[in-house]
Amino acid sequence: MKIFISHSSKDKIIADAFLEQILISGCGVSENNIFCSSIEGLGIKNGNDFRAYILKELLEADYSFLLISNNYKKSDICLNEMGASWAIKNLEVKPFIFPNIDFNSIGTLYSVKQASKLNDGFALDELFEEITTRYNINKSITRWNKYKSNFLETVEKYRKDHLVNISPSPDEYFNQFIQE
Repeated sequence: MKIFISHSSKDKIIADAFLEQILISGCGVSENNIFCSSIEGLGIKNGNDFRAYILKELLEADYSFLLISNNYKKSDICLNEMGASWAIKNLEVKPFIFPNIDFNSIGTLYSVKQASKLNDGFALDELFEEITTRYNINKSITRWNKYKSNFLETVEKYRKDHLVNISPSPDEYFNQFIQE
């Protein structure tokens, strides 16, 4: 079992909450099975070539969670991780987008893939079921709901404090242009 979390280091608060509240506490995944570059102890070890290390972690992963924000879309490293995730055979790629991101603005590689909002409780429930079933982890649904609720509160606070509406996606921009 190995999970790769692709995110912008500028969104560390959300990556940390996803890791702690959803994966570790909620689903019961051991932190030893998670790679998250900006979380202390779960990232790239001192002295390693970060490109080779990220590739190694992606190739060993069962899942790649893409936590897509405006910061993510502006990061060359994040976009490279997104492209590599898409290209790796047998890697389950799960794009989760921040609340203020439009589905049409995710990017060309994922315009045909299903994505979920980070604040979609139903999508998180599906993730809980998928992870606990795949890895045969026995977790209490009551405890899961507590951690999910905490995570959703964190996302909402972050949305209010940090996120601004993005510029229109190309489709939205074109539609605006036609209307004008």
